[in-house]
Amino acid sequence: MTTEMQKWEITAPGDANLRMVTASKPLPKPGEILIEVDAVSLNYRERWIMDGGMGGSWETPLTPGSDVAGRVVAVGENVTRFAVGDRVIDNDMVGWLDGDAPPPDSTSFQLGRLAQYVAAPAEWFIA
Repeated sequence: MTTEMQKWEITAPGDANLRMVTASKPLPKPGEILIEVDAVSLNYRERWIMDGGMGGSWETPLTPGSDVAGRVVAVGENVTRFAVGDRVIDNDMVGWLDGDAPPPDSTSFQLGRLAQYVAAPAEWFIA
């Protein structure tokens, strides 16, 4: 299994600063899953961030992309909801798996999906 992957990064506002780079393939930590990315969508929020919006408070380099679909290729310790081979999408409202309203601690500002592989908490994904 390869230890490197390709991903997109932006180092400063503006399209001229968006580059594909080679990076270390992440490993899932306890409670995380590693997915091989099949599809990513870029939304208005990514465009706004890449143009320097949202206060410019993002740490660089930043990997854009907040919507992703893929296949689980590894699971970290204590992950019980997913197994290798499961197909998943990320949940825009982290922590909101069901019910009429999101929990008060849910957030919708997750980025870093425009990459070959993504490691993130299993609770951020749904089957």
